[in-house]
Amino acid sequence: MVTADDHSTDCSFELLEDLAKQEASIKFLRHKRNQGKGSAPRTLICNASADIVLIQVANLEYEPAD
Repeated sequence: MVTADDHSTDCSFELLEDLAKQEASIKFLRHKRNQGKGSAPRTLICNASADIVLIQVANLEYEPAD
């Protein structure tokens, strides 16, 4: 799993960083500065290595059940 943070200020960076340290299969990417909406998904797509990619934004813009 690959996660990306667009230099957020809501502590999600720290949570994802801790999770990535605990689970070797999680790759964590963080932008050095906020690049605006859509930049984190583009980063994820560029770093994807699987045949299927699922993007879930932290603000739950999309319902996880979908």
